Amino acid sequence: MSRLTPNSAIAIQISKLPHLDQPYALEAYIFMLEAVDYALKKLAKPRHLTAVELLRDIREYAYRQFGPMSALVLEKWQIQDTLDFGRIIFDLIEVELLRKHEKDSLEDFKDIREYDDIFQCRYEFDDIDYV
Repeated sequence: MSRLTPNSAIAIQISKLPHLDQPYALEAYIFMLEAVDYALKKLAKPRHLTAVELLRDIREYAYRQFGPMSALVLEKWQIQDTLDFGRIIFDLIEVELLRKHEKDSLEDFKDIREYDDIFQCRYEFDDIDYV
């Protein structure tokens, strides 16, 4: 369940994006912030995450939140490939809700095929404990 609401200070910050809802919904941005938070909490010590590391944890977080409906939720939010995740991340950087390393690029999220299964309705995660 999301801790952020459309009226939260963070949601208001996100709403400053000039192209909000074109094509991604506010919920997609909120989900992404929560997924980044989830990924960072898994680390022993805070550090920078690569696109591939972040995508792994986004996939895991999506499945924890939405189970086998993950692909349908992402589709509703117009997230169709790994580059869409990158676009949302860089939008959040634009409104200063996330930071990037100087070497980070949107291209880092392009065509990461090992995570394509998140966009399908059937994939398995034997190593995830359901909460």
